Amino acid sequence: MRSRTEFCDPPEWIGKLPTKGAKGRGIAYEKKVKKLLLEEFEDSFDVLLGPWVRHGSISHWEYRQFDALLVGKRRVFLIEIKLSHKADALTKLLEVYLPLAKKLYSRRKVIPVQICKSLPRQFPDNVISLTKLPTAKGYTVVLQP
Repeated sequence: MRSRTEFCDPPEWIGKLPTKGAKGRGIAYEKKVKKLLLEEFEDSFDVLLGPWVRHGSISHWEYRQFDALLVGKRRVFLIEIKLSHKADALTKLLEVYLPLAKKLYSRRKVIPVQICKSLPRQFPDNVISLTKLPTAKGYTVVLQP
């Protein structure tokens, strides 16, 4: 049986989001950025906030949740939001989420973007652009897939 990639409802086993500590601060920052994305881009893109995707077959599905997608006629911006940049999050964006988004939008260019509040001194080589976000007090990092 061929594998499929498709949007879906959240799986029933998903629990409540943390509201305290570092994870809670990360969730709060993510909500703030999502609100800004919606306000800024709702007129020019389909803005999908926190969409769930499943990949696999009826016998075994793997579930993933994108932080946000900005879907245009020719391009899709795949957005990962983090309080602080972490190398493993960047790897997951490029190696897990990007291939899924490319399957969902095979006729459009998918551009991976990480939005984070703080950055390390050294950053990966595959960064195309880095922009400071005045309203979200963070940075937008566009990556070469």
